[in-house]
Amino acid sequence: MSYVGIEPERFRAAWVSGAEGARFARVVAELTEAVRRVGPSRKLGDA
Repeated sequence: MSYVGIEPERFRAAWVSGAEGARFARVVAELTEAVRRVGPSRKLGDA
């Protein structure tokens, strides 16, 4: 992702089954927190 100007912390790929609701919630919460720590996107802020 960095080759297009997006910090790697803003992307996560995870395989989650439809039967794993709690795991899905955890993955989303972890990604959300990581993106908050990174702050506003420099790439999108330039637009």
